[in-house]
Amino acid sequence: MRGSGSADRLIRVAIRDSKAPAVAALSFPAGAFVAFVAFVEILKDQSTATGFAMFRG
Repeated sequence: MRGSGSADRLIRVAIRDSKAPAVAALSFPAGAFVAFVAFVEILKDQSTATGFAMFRG
């Protein structure tokens, strides 16, 4: 069961380039960002080539 914290109600996630903070942030749907983070976690245990092949389908 999910809690009722503000993180559970995220609709979009904004990402800003720390080396160019004056540039506008990129905004992603929260679900897409969660999927991206999960994919990165998978890549931590696999080679980059294998992970890239999984990403490409």
